[in-house]
Parts: sequence; structure tokens; C-alpha cells
Amino acid sequence: MTIRAVVKGVGHYLPERVVPNSEFVALVDTSDEWIRSRSGIERRHFAAEGQTTADLGTKAAQAALADAGLTADDIDAIIVATSTADFTFPSCATMIQAGLGMTRGFAFDVQAVCAGFAFALTAYLLWGFLPLYMKALAHIPTLEVLAHRVIWSVPIALVILAVLGRTADLMTALRNPRMLAMAAITAALISVNWGIYVWSIQTGHALEAALGYYINPLFSVFLGAVLIKERLSTAQKLAIGLATAAVLFLTWQVGHVPVVALSLTLTWGFYAYFKKMLPIGPNQGFTLEVILLLPFALGYAIWGAARGEAMFMASAPANTALLMGCGVVTAVPLMIYANGAKLLRLSTIGILQYIAPTMIFLTAVFWFGEPFDSARMIAFLLIWAALAIYTTSLVRQARA
Repeated sequence: MTIRAVVKGVGHYLPERVVPNSEFVALVDTSDEWIRSRSGIERRHFAAEGQTTADLGTKAAQAALADAGLTADDIDAIIVATSTADFTFPSCATMIQAGLGMTRGFAFDVQAVCAGFAFALTAYLLWGFLPLYMKALAHIPTLEVLAHRVIWSVPIALVILAVLGRTADLMTALRNPRMLAMAAITAALISVNWGIYVWSIQTGHALEAALGYYINPLFSVFLGAVLIKERLSTAQKLAIGLATAAVLFLTWQVGHVPVVALSLTLTWGFYAYFKKMLPIGPNQGFTLEVILLLPFALGYAIWGAARGEAMFMASAPANTALLMGCGVVTAVPLMIYANGAKLLRLSTIGILQYIAPTMIFLTAVFWFGEPFDSARMIAFLLIWAALAIYTTSLVRQARA
């Protein structure tokens, strides 16, 4: 006798709050037609305050049971496919199981965040190893390295967009003056950030670069409070206070402001802030930025070649290969991260983002042999304490 699985009932549930595309028009430079033509979405249903994924799933499951003429006691298993589970443990499926009143059977989640975690982890590990690559370019002028980061990122980004089928969004953005203006701001900020980072690795300031990237998330929280009036929790205030104390202490002990660390923090913080306002996907946005930077990068490369100062195609083949590889080490991690971040919770990203600066810190101290005296040790301990407080509050907030 053959036993086959068949669909006995189907159910769905949508939250009551309906949000049409017109609400987004008031927030960003877009239109109902633009959104519908690219996504097919006319409206969205937003969950109510306190309404969880498990609540939505329970309502849908109840509708499916009613459609099938069954009760919770007739169910042997619940499998939930989601990338927005309420908790890592207990699973969303077991919470739905409890919501239905099931007293038997089993339940488990199948989460897309596994792929998101792999993407994000890969990106942060690649960024963590980036100082080794940049150190190999220490004999090449910083601006030439920066120019080739831009030049060789363009073809890689365009190929990835073509594979993902996102080139239409890019063409639309290139015809939108307001979007071009916003992208010009983010492009300028990220180019300065890249330049400072390359210079810091080449000149023995990798430890200060690590400090800057450790401070980044705390500065982003500070920007949110200052620019968009987000309320800070007590833990966030304490974390920002400790980070400020670390910078002031290091300045007092060393005798000068940690310019590299603060410059990386400021440029990346404002870049992330303005990037969120850019009404385009992260992959398309990155491609748009490097396209806008391309004329300047090509101009500098041609000018350097005309003066006989460029090392690209004019010195050892290894130098040319390393400069061409700058596009890979620049574009690939960013675009991998963009595809992973959208599948992960903020709390997970908040923890993973410390991988890269930690690897930079270890590389600077143990591989490059940069000095790590008592003043720097105390400053880093203060930063680590601040990050521990901030991350703990982030995880607790995600579970609330």
C-alpha cells in the first residue's frame, strides 16, 4: 500500500495595518509606479506593536486547520520556514505548537538565516584578512592603490549585478539627478574611508584602524540620537561614555588625537547614515558609487602614468596583479555582506561585526609588530567594555 502526502487545507493571515506605497513617497524619493514596476508590490501589511512571527504563524495555522476540518490533535509535526524567528531558542515552530494547544508531535524551524550567517561571516573574515593584502601594497603610493580599488571594482560589480538581474535599477538611478547627488555624497565618504584605511595599513597604523572600526557601531548609535532623535538606553549612554573616555585617555597618554581611528569612524559612520537614505539596493548602490568615482580614479591613473610615476604596467608583473586584485578584495566582501545582512537580525550582525577589527588588531600586534603599550591596552579595554555593554543590550532588546 502506497501512502502519499496530500494538501488537506491551506490558511493564511495578514496583519490588519495596511501600508500603501504612498506612505514611502513621503519618506524617500520614489513613486508608487516605480515601486510597483520593479517589485510588483502595491501595499504591505505591517504587524501590530508586540505582534510576533509566532502570532502570525498561529493565526495562519488555525485557518489551515479550519480549512481542512482538522484539530490540533490531528497534527504530527510543525515545520516553520522563516528568516525572522522571534528567538533562536525556543523555535518559532514550538511557539506555534503551544499557541495551537498541541500536546503531541514535534516542531522545528528551517531558517534562511543559515545562508545569511554564512554570507556575513565570509565577508567579515575577508575584511579581517584585508590588512595582509594591503601590506603587500605598502611600496605602492596610497592614491594609486585607492584608484585601482575603484577601477577594478566597477567590472566586478557590473558582472554581479547582471547575474542578479539588477541592472535595470542601476540604469534608473543613473537617470535620477537626486539619487545621483545622494550617491555622490556616499561615494565621496567611502573613498576617503578607503584611502585612510590603505594609508594606515601601509604606514604602520593598523592598530589605530582597528580602534576606529571598534568604535564604529557606537558612533552610529550616537548619530542616531543626534540626527534623528533616537532615544538612547542607559546601556547605550554608558557604552558611548566609555568609548569617549577611551579616546580622551589615549589622546592624553600619547600626546595627540588618534586621527586615523576617528577619521575612519567619522567617514564610515556618516557613510552608513547617508547610505540608508539612498533609495536603492545595497549592491546597486555600491555599483553606482564606484561608477561615480571611476572618472576620478581613471584620471589619476592616467596622470600618474603620463608622469612616469605609476607602478601599474610599469614595474614588476606582481605589482600589476596586486593592483588589479584590489577590485576583488574591495567589491566581493561588500556585495557578499549586502546579501547576508538582509537575512540576519540586527543583534546577529552586531556581534559578527567585531570579527574584522579583532582580526586587524591581532594582525597589527602579532604579525606587523606594532607597539601595544599600557596606554593603548587601557584604551582598548575601555572600548571592549563599551562594546560588551552595547552588544548585551542589543541582544536583550532583540529578545524583548
